[in-house]
Amino acid sequence: MQGSATGAQAQDARRLGNAGTPHLSGVVNTARPWLAYVVAVSLALSLLAQLPHLADDAWQDEAATLMVFAAQGFAHAFSDYTMPNNHMLFSATLSLWWSRGDSVRSARLLPGLVWLLSMALMIASGRRTLGWPATALGSALWSGGALTAAFAVALRGYAFSWPCTLVAFAAAQAFVRDGAWRAGLLFALACAANLAILPTNALVSLVCVSAAWLSCRWEDGGARRAPLARALIALPLGLLGAAVYLPHREQLAQHLQHGFSAWSSAQIAQHWLLASSAQYLCLLPLLAYGGWLSWHARQSHVARDGRRAMVLLAVLIVLIPAFLALAPTPLVPRALVPLLPLWCLALGGVLAPACVALCARLRWPETEVLAAAALLFFALGRVVPACGGLAWRFPPGDDLCHQYYRDDYHPTAMLSAIATRFGAAAVLVDPAAHWALEFVQWNRSEHAVRLLDASLWAQAMGGQLPRLVVGDSAPAASALLRAITARTPHDMHVVLDSGYLKLYGVGWR
Repeated sequence: MQGSATGAQAQDARRLGNAGTPHLSGVVNTARPWLAYVVAVSLALSLLAQLPHLADDAWQDEAATLMVFAAQGFAHAFSDYTMPNNHMLFSATLSLWWSRGDSVRSARLLPGLVWLLSMALMIASGRRTLGWPATALGSALWSGGALTAAFAVALRGYAFSWPCTLVAFAAAQAFVRDGAWRAGLLFALACAANLAILPTNALVSLVCVSAAWLSCRWEDGGARRAPLARALIALPLGLLGAAVYLPHREQLAQHLQHGFSAWSSAQIAQHWLLASSAQYLCLLPLLAYGGWLSWHARQSHVARDGRRAMVLLAVLIVLIPAFLALAPTPLVPRALVPLLPLWCLALGGVLAPACVALCARLRWPETEVLAAAALLFFALGRVVPACGGLAWRFPPGDDLCHQYYRDDYHPTAMLSAIATRFGAAAVLVDPAAHWALEFVQWNRSEHAVRLLDASLWAQAMGGQLPRLVVGDSAPAASALLRAITARTPHDMHVVLDSGYLKLYGVGWR
């Protein structure tokens, strides 16, 4: 038995060898236990770091999701598209999980469990398509990144799309490469679910099919025509889920006409790169080296997996800007968050050959070095600030680098303080905070404070001028006042400060 095992190991070493490039050995077999432990530790640490955020207050889009859609029942989520905030399949699933009066913490448990499922699917899909080293390093990048942390337990459909994205990616590879019809059916179902969450998830389907076909073409030199035929079948299969929007085509057209943001396509693409990768800029030389190895190596399994990862990364780099440029309306960077697991897997897959080759050159043990690299990648995401600490700010809610609702955002505390000090006073509220404050009252069935935005103030209060204004800054509060009156207050000062939200007292001449 021992001799047989030794012979098999020697055969694997010969099979994985590669002339003309640094030797990339059989790390897929030897590194699994160590890397599995490291990946498990990284994922566990990321879960622990998220536990306090289960108690985060709902911000405006989350509050709208809970009040307008999730609280109305499963079928209602698919029948109402008056707001693009309705990520239909997510809202419908949330309606089965959460009811009015339940805490926000209980609502956040649903995306938290889906995130846990995403971790398992990332391991399964990554190992099947790109190999274990790529999966381990990609998982470390993903679990450590600030962008993952910002959306993991958010009451939105972006992270809820991650399991569908990972299943679609693995199924597309199996169907296009091998013609497995069950994989084709699974791909169609995963893409349909993804599109029922977000219409922009059509990009996920295009990425999965394009990466699968280009990988086959690179590996066999275009000799086989069957993968192209299956890719052409998979493309429409991946878009069938868009039929869920047919009953809402007029509402969807209105949303497209008004647009979702003032961002340009170039701004969104640049911001996506910052948010998803700027924390790992120091790894750029290693990434370039891994790309060079993957391009030139021909026999190593690690390098072959690296080529597949390069294809995936190239498809993402090309299709993301193309999709943004061809979109019928300006989008927001959040629309790209469903692609985050694939982005991290692609980066990990290109980094893996570089780590293995350096081990061979320096005669370092591959298993331990890959494990250490995974820990390092995870730590970079936790230590380096979001977007690499670059001072890049965009409108709240759209800026992936500075999620205002992640830290120091306490609408519940603000509303309780207003009710305690001012009772049933009328308060002019910034539209960005109105939904969050209104949700707290609605979910508690309390109506002590009268919360009015600028559009409702004149209707409800006539010519009376506001004495209390909620905003995130003095300029924002002043802008609210200018929206309802041309008069200038002689005094405006902070009465209550809950962190991000502040209550300003206003004095008039």
